[in-house]
Amino acid sequence: MKHTLNRMLSSCALRNVAAWVEQTGLHLLLGVADPQKFNYDRLVDALLAVNPHWPKIAAQITLRAVEAFGLKVETVHYDLTSILFFGDYIRKRLGRLRLLPRPSTR
Repeated sequence: MKHTLNRMLSSCALRNVAAWVEQTGLHLLLGVADPQKFNYDRLVDALLAVNPHWPKIAAQITLRAVEAFGLKVETVHYDLTSILFFGDYIRKRLGRLRLLPRPSTR
C-alpha cells in the first residue's frame, strides 16, 4: 500500500521512498518510528516475498470489494496494454534492457 500511495501522490524510485515517507509523515501514521526502515532493500524484499502470491492476493481483494460494495461483475476487463518498468538499467545489444545490480542500503 505504501508504494501504491507513493505512485499515486508523488511518484519516485524505490531508492527514494524512505525520503518520501519521511516527508509525508506516513511512517508516523503506520507506527514506524524510523522512516529509513522503508529503504530500497526492505521494499524489494517485501515485493519479492509478495510476488509469488500476488494472483491469489489480487483475487481475494477483488472478491472482497465485489462483496463489500455489492458490485455487479458481468464483464471483467483485464488490460495488458501498459507495462511499466522502474529502476536502474542499461541498454544492451538489440535494444534489450538489462537490470543493474541493486545498491545495498542495509
